[in-house]
Amino acid sequence: EPVHRIGLGYPPGRDSRGHAQINMYVPSSGRKPDISTSQPRGHFYFAPTLQWGVHAVQSMKSYLRSVYWSMKRLVAPEVIGSQVKYGEVLLRHLERCPRWLDLGCGHQFLPHWAWDPDWQRLRALPRMIGVDYDFESLKRHAHLRDRVRSDIDSLPFRSRSFDLVTANMVMEHVTDPERIVSEVRRVLVPGGVFLFHTPNRSSPLMALAAHVPQSSKRRLISFFEDRGEADIYPAVYRFNTEHAVAEIGRKAGFTLESCRFEVSEAVTQVLGPLAVFELLYIRLTQWKRLARLRPDIIGVLRAK
Repeated sequence: EPVHRIGLGYPPGRDSRGHAQINMYVPSSGRKPDISTSQPRGHFYFAPTLQWGVHAVQSMKSYLRSVYWSMKRLVAPEVIGSQVKYGEVLLRHLERCPRWLDLGCGHQFLPHWAWDPDWQRLRALPRMIGVDYDFESLKRHAHLRDRVRSDIDSLPFRSRSFDLVTANMVMEHVTDPERIVSEVRRVLVPGGVFLFHTPNRSSPLMALAAHVPQSSKRRLISFFEDRGEADIYPAVYRFNTEHAVAEIGRKAGFTLESCRFEVSEAVTQVLGPLAVFELLYIRLTQWKRLARLRPDIIGVLRAK
């Protein structure tokens, strides 16, 4: 008997995350078929309610994000997210600092949507090493040539081994930034660069986030950013103001070369039309006098 496949708008056989899809088949007559004879082999007649619920939520989030991007083009079309700007600054420094160490590299240098560098050129660098204690994340990193499992407060490298050390959304998680910055200075050559991208504790949004309990923060981040809770780490924000960066850097043997305050994409974009309030805040902080209220910092410390 002919059957009709109930689809969800995703590529055949895959859901929104690329996972194999359990398909539900309904006969054209409306009668329940004999699974042993009528169904294609390997398929299930019954699709669990929970799975359909997950698919429905993901479809709704995708729609609400599309609403957000339409609003962004109207409210703040000139705004570029901090991850994109961090990628641009990183590439400029790599032209002059080819021996590169990335701290807390995880499974990617930057989100895939934030940059698209010449990977062949990057792999030709004399040194490109990623350090992270999470071995599973290291194994998933597709672009690393050399990877090291280690704590970042005790780096297993000789002094003066690198021209550039980077940390993308890492420093907000460290409990002893003085020790880590001192280690970064040890492995850098004189004149070397420590480039970091981290939240700005002086921003009202980050000040609020700092007071949210970690258990609640995990659930909120998981919902808003579609990240697994295992990929969400506690944040302590001890290296997250311009004053803290300058003072900790000075004690470790750095000079503060630049501390730029940048905006990020709206956290509330999955709320669709309600994200307009965050977009208006982002638009407001484009005024130079309010730059310190932007949620992110891209900083450069130069080794003496």
